[in-house]
Amino acid sequence: MDGDASCGKTSGLVWNLTSSYADQSNEASMVSATVIMFILAALFFNLNLFSGLSDASAILDPKVRVALSKALSLFLPVMSYLFSEAKNAGAGAGARELPLRAQLILTWMLLVELLRNKVEAIPMQQQQGDGWHKGTVERAGRVAWLGSLVFFNMRGAGRRAAFGILWLLCGAKLVQGVTFTLVGNNSYAYGKNARLIVSYMRAPRVLVVKHGDVDSHGDDHELLLKTCRYAVVGEDKLVTGPSPDGYSLAADDSATTTTTVGKIWQLAETDPFLASIDQDGRLRRLCLSMALFKLLRRSFEHLPPMSEAETRDCRDLIFSRGGLYSSSSEEDQKAAEELFEVMKDETLFLSEYYHSVVPVALASPMFLLANYLIFPAMVLLLCLVIVVLCATAT
Repeated sequence: MDGDASCGKTSGLVWNLTSSYADQSNEASMVSATVIMFILAALFFNLNLFSGLSDASAILDPKVRVALSKALSLFLPVMSYLFSEAKNAGAGAGARELPLRAQLILTWMLLVELLRNKVEAIPMQQQQGDGWHKGTVERAGRVAWLGSLVFFNMRGAGRRAAFGILWLLCGAKLVQGVTFTLVGNNSYAYGKNARLIVSYMRAPRVLVVKHGDVDSHGDDHELLLKTCRYAVVGEDKLVTGPSPDGYSLAADDSATTTTTVGKIWQLAETDPFLASIDQDGRLRRLCLSMALFKLLRRSFEHLPPMSEAETRDCRDLIFSRGGLYSSSSEEDQKAAEELFEVMKDETLFLSEYYHSVVPVALASPMFLLANYLIFPAMVLLLCLVIVVLCATAT
């Protein structure tokens, strides 16, 4: 008897904890959830709309991104429970169509899955173990679950088509993210670039400036920068094949294929257009930050660290005579500000690389054509297919 009484108390406690979720008269929770959804939708819409005007809108802070991603990950299981309760509560009336409350909850679930793509970064780091596959499988599982809720519960052709289009957009974003990941991880200019830079820096042509060269050219305060062979872009075109210690690279002694820091600094003296738009040296320092970011990546991906010669060369490039600090300006305060600006841009490149929604390094004419013309056209075509199938299906 005591056991039965204990079970009865436990069942009563569980009922009290969960009854509010299934209570259709609890309109306050529905209104509050709707308001939260509208706020989230407005927030992410503004972040996307003003991405060209605000740094925070283009790339969210990593801490904010992780917090939003974890918060949205809790939404699906809770809403799945509420959807089941709302569906069972309306099944007693004998209606073939889902209750309005269940349809509203399903709409929230689909919208949250679409919003999640704004905060989930594309995993580009070459990780061990699960790597990026774990996150991809989780996303694919969520999309498959939402698809089963849509196509196994919606009866009306119009409603099934509307919810099917929302689900199709979720699936399209999943395919887009997987494509970005695969292309990025297999690109010498992006995912494989850190190991490529290790092989590039081992070439004797990179460390060409000797300490005595600066003294012999005392009138040139930018000698180290003009002769720096650190790669900014184009080093991926030098790869001829893999090697036991990285990649085999073609010779590029004159830097005709690779755009280096020194080439950019020399071009500022010979090209009037670059000299006119970069009078303060901001663009040149930004290119230097990109080159230093590529060197820094090896520390985050467990690759061989910089050698003693590379470390000394990099330190001289920044602090020694003929380098960045000595050639920025004769005023120490301005020179220090420019130096810290380079370091700040370097860390921003690093943050945007590991927390990027759309990898900007993939930008190219083909990328623009595929991502902004072909991909939307294919999605639109699939939406029309879903509408036709839902209209003709029995």
